[in-house]
Amino acid sequence: MVLALVGTVAAQMASFARDIPDGALILRLDAYGLHRDVHDLFERKKQRVRLITAENPRPEFAVPASYAPVIDLGYAHGDACVWIDGYPIPILPASGIMQVAAYESVGVEAQTRGAAARCDRPLPSPHMTHAPVPSAGPRKQIPRTT
Repeated sequence: MVLALVGTVAAQMASFARDIPDGALILRLDAYGLHRDVHDLFERKKQRVRLITAENPRPEFAVPASYAPVIDLGYAHGDACVWIDGYPIPILPASGIMQVAAYESVGVEAQTRGAAARCDRPLPSPHMTHAPVPSAGPRKQIPRTT
């Protein structure tokens, strides 16, 4: 199950408290730290949490030591979109790229382990199961608009 859980959104907090079983294993992919209200909810429900996030200088988002190990996505708090030559709008904040990579990595790992459990022989590692992606050729230059 994939769901949004924002510590400042009462309806999401109530839904999680009501619908997610106590003691569940939670894989939390967060943008910047862990909001203290979400941490408190996890503690009350005795959740087993694996946390993937980045640093946040605000105290209410500090990650308690009990979450070790934390997979740190390595981008700075407050990153933003960037201009890319030839592209008409700023895109690709580092946080979004790292979150997609982390999410997909977890998905590939789960899929590979699930397939291995149903198979009588070892499967190749996930990074070797995909053919190389062919090049799309040279990029067209798109004029930047103001």
